[in-house]
Amino acid sequence: MKFIRNISLVLSLCAFVLSACSDDAETMSNDLSVDKNDVFFAADGGDEVIVVASGSQWVASSSQPWLKLSPANGVGVTDCELTVDPSLIHDVRSANIRITNELGITRTISVSQFGFDKTILIDEPTVNIESYKSSRERYFETTITTNVLFNIELPQDCDWITFDKTQLEDFELKHARPQSLKVRFNWSMNPDATERTAQVKLIPTDGSVSLSQEAVLNVSQKAASLIEDSRAGDSLAIIIAGNKLNTYSEFDVTESISNWAQVTLWERRDEGVTPEMIGRVRSVRFYLIDTDESLPTELGKIKYLETLSVFSNVNSHIRNIDMGDAINDLKYLKHLELFSYGLISIPEDLAKLTQLESIHLGSNNFSSIPSVITAANFPNLTSLNLSGCRRSSYINNLNTSKTDDMGLYMNIDHIHTDMMKFKELLSWEKLEVLRLSSNYIEGTLPDMNDYPVKYTEEDIIASNDSLPAILIGTPKILPNIQYLGINYNMLTGDIPFWILYHPNFWMWDPFTLIFGQEGYNSDGVRARFSNEPLNWEYYYELYPFRRPTLGD
Repeated sequence: MKFIRNISLVLSLCAFVLSACSDDAETMSNDLSVDKNDVFFAADGGDEVIVVASGSQWVASSSQPWLKLSPANGVGVTDCELTVDPSLIHDVRSANIRITNELGITRTISVSQFGFDKTILIDEPTVNIESYKSSRERYFETTITTNVLFNIELPQDCDWITFDKTQLEDFELKHARPQSLKVRFNWSMNPDATERTAQVKLIPTDGSVSLSQEAVLNVSQKAASLIEDSRAGDSLAIIIAGNKLNTYSEFDVTESISNWAQVTLWERRDEGVTPEMIGRVRSVRFYLIDTDESLPTELGKIKYLETLSVFSNVNSHIRNIDMGDAINDLKYLKHLELFSYGLISIPEDLAKLTQLESIHLGSNNFSSIPSVITAANFPNLTSLNLSGCRRSSYINNLNTSKTDDMGLYMNIDHIHTDMMKFKELLSWEKLEVLRLSSNYIEGTLPDMNDYPVKYTEEDIIASNDSLPAILIGTPKILPNIQYLGINYNMLTGDIPFWILYHPNFWMWDPFTLIFGQEGYNSDGVRARFSNEPLNWEYYYELYPFRRPTLGD
């Protein structure tokens, strides 16, 4: 009997449990729930888990394309992923997810997303640069992330940092989501022994825009190495200058400077040497260089430099380089060679070097003879070379090919300033060498009859009969000249008397260095002289002592 009662009790409990489960299932099948009703996202968007519970099939829909629920349908208890795309606007935006089951019950999830602040962010706001590097390496790049258009503002006194404004002009801002761009800044070498700094500001183009934080790029540049007035200072100046010029010249820092192939030092036996000059650099040569820069400032620190040679710049014919003021105070400099460098200008302050005896500026890109090159500025000069100043190897016809930047051009017939400059060169009494070959000089050589200095009877007598009387009363042009080169220009007309009967005519190789003109001038006339002598006989009749003998 007791056993029967126990069975009845168990059955009753089971019936009760089944009844309760049936009630819960019925409740769930008639309801729809979500565990979150309001969700907030930052401007970058992201994901959030939403739990949906329903005893019947449900389906979800989004009011905006930037918001979605996955999966978008189901039954029972489902973990769903709510996904929000990054915002494209500055302001807050809202949308909702609407979930509906088969019984028509609806639940709504409200989603709000904050917009992006208006901002300009600099990836690395502090930049440290060296005092010097080669021209190809003198730049830095900065990544800027922004959602506003901006301008770059350099300090007023900062001329050593530059940038190309087209980098900003080409930047397109499509939405409020921050976009990144890379801006390249170029910098100049620091010539001073003190560090310098600059604050580069990034300012919104729209003045009404307020940034979340100021955008400032802080740039610091190391000080230049201190070059002392000593032999060690000379060595350091040469090494730094060589690096700046990207020279092929070898300066082995493991060797004594006295063993450097491109350097000579002052020695005790040298003429004019003083005790403090002994062992200091007397001459230095840099060749096969690659630069777009003026002469390095370090060259001006080589105090006792007498000869400076810098030449053969890569692609020099396409360069536009100002010589700069680096060497204007080298009071011992006598010989300056800057050929095939790519120079287009010479500073007026070069005239401070009155002691210069030779200047070689050939194969550069001057459009005219630099104005500083005068006998008054360089009273001790005996050699001047301005040959080969052509950007192109050859222009055959000036009438069709002449351009403003083709090289050294003079029209000594039609341009008064050109004629006066040319006559000025011919009046340089001390010159022993004058090289003007391979330029674009056109016109007729001046007869110089208006030149006030003439040969006199006293000159003829003093020459011990080496000068003919025919010279009396004629212009005394370049009396000391031993080399005159004007070939490969576009000269026409007569060769003047002062050339054909010059006392040193026999030294010049005139049939090559005078008579050899080429091409056609601006009037389409073939460049050649109309009275070119056939041989030397006329000259030897007047200068019999110049006639070569069998032993010559």
